[in-house]
Amino acid sequence: MPIVRLAAGETDAATDRTIELLRDDPSTFDYGGDLATAEAGRVYPLDPDSTAYHLGGIIGFEKWDARSESFKPCDPPPTLVRQLLSLGERRKLKPLDAVVTAPTVRLDGTVLDQPGYDPATRLLLDTPRPVGRAGKSGVIVSPSIPQARAALDVLLAPFAAFPFVDAAARGAMLAALLTAAVRAVLPTSPAFAFDAPVQGSGKTLLASCVGALVEGRLPDVWPHTANARDDEETRKRLFSALRNGSRALVWDNITGNFDSASMAAFITAPAMVDRVLGRSEAVRVPNRALLLLTGNNLSLAGDMPRRVLVCRIDPATPEPFARQFDTDPLAHCLAHRAQMLAAACTLIRARHTHPALPTAGRLASFEAWDELVRQTVRWADAVLDPGGFGDPLDLVRAAQEADAEADALSALLKALRSRFGAHEFASRDVAAAMSAATLPDSHADELRAAFTDLAGEKAASTVRGIGMVLRFRTGRIVRGLRLAARADSGRGVQMFRVVADEGPGLTRTNGSVPASRVKVSGDTFHKEGETTPLDPVSPGGEFDPGIYDPESWR
Repeated sequence: MPIVRLAAGETDAATDRTIELLRDDPSTFDYGGDLATAEAGRVYPLDPDSTAYHLGGIIGFEKWDARSESFKPCDPPPTLVRQLLSLGERRKLKPLDAVVTAPTVRLDGTVLDQPGYDPATRLLLDTPRPVGRAGKSGVIVSPSIPQARAALDVLLAPFAAFPFVDAAARGAMLAALLTAAVRAVLPTSPAFAFDAPVQGSGKTLLASCVGALVEGRLPDVWPHTANARDDEETRKRLFSALRNGSRALVWDNITGNFDSASMAAFITAPAMVDRVLGRSEAVRVPNRALLLLTGNNLSLAGDMPRRVLVCRIDPATPEPFARQFDTDPLAHCLAHRAQMLAAACTLIRARHTHPALPTAGRLASFEAWDELVRQTVRWADAVLDPGGFGDPLDLVRAAQEADAEADALSALLKALRSRFGAHEFASRDVAAAMSAATLPDSHADELRAAFTDLAGEKAASTVRGIGMVLRFRTGRIVRGLRLAARADSGRGVQMFRVVADEGPGLTRTNGSVPASRVKVSGDTFHKEGETTPLDPVSPGGEFDPGIYDPESWR
């Protein structure tokens, strides 16, 4: 065990020496701003007491004993522990984004299957036992088409009895399973929602199966907050889950129209920054979690439709809870997790091995996910099971078309255009128009109704409230119309104008606020640069007959 000797007035030097030793320790990391250790497939941020315990187990501390005139063993001094924790990311230890317990595929298409810390991805692969025979991962790096079809069968086997409503729903399910295998390497990933017309249809079961593939255990299930408007509670829950190392969160039983600024920012942020209870400073925590939602007749609003892929099932029975399955899907996923994740990685490698022209379009804010996951779903639909899987991007388009707020905003933009035409107007002009006793074609009634439907009577009752409603929706394109704005320095007001915009483009679908600009309750969500991977041929790896039935792969 290495030794750190303590001398009066030299705590800073002892702290520096401790940091040098921690950089070489395979179990100690910088987890965002936290000092953390990894054990049994999980990451554990350390507080002062657990830091002292951790240091005492890997470093011997000694202090000078004047009576014996020699160095004697001692506990890690509290001052050193405080200095160590306060340095945050200035410690420059190994940066850790997540701990994974199964092989995965890097952004460049290569396979990560060697246990230990991987600097390229900032992941720790901590496999509790060898995967497959002789420690092989089971991922086929250059699979044939028959091998890819067999991998698809392995991945979908436990879900054969689920009543997916159409190819789009099956495409969403396949995308969720593929995302479970590679979420840790992705800067951002859309969330997945499991929706049904009635309770007891199996939504939470499906979400738990996907979460179990990520976690290797039953995922944490968080009940939807009783007050759907309590976004502060949502933010606290999400941050707490991330800081505790959760990699899959099931947000259960959402009711009614669902919109959450905190959750929308969480989905598109590679890291989350928030204050820790009992501490004055904020901590940055990497976000490599897969968010899974469930609800009955789920309706997404605001910025959620372009961030969530909805997988809908319909058992078409008044008593779906009374159905029986030949196989317990959750037990199957837990028992065969290694095989299913290897099959998912094999499918991704199959698309790289047998490249085809990529499907047009790209889901903004999720470019790396689009390359690894969505394009694999489209490839599987074209090559392995024609017509079997819909395009996940079509689900986003459908969700935005069904967005209740989009309908209300469309009505408001039409009412404003009817009243002001192509001319500019200020918020006080809108207030005056709504309060006018008589206007041609009942413009006042139309404006009042549109504002009330969108933001409520309180927001439409003052000039300031009207201005806030308009500013919040500036730039969003709905049904070919967009609200433009400019600052009029001479008048000291914000001027607005409704313009026609027939070509929003895929990166501006419904004009959602870019993730890099989102702020929630004064706390920020960190936005990092993203890269779009190429299609390299990954070296190494081979088929392990201990994982699958060899006959099915020929």
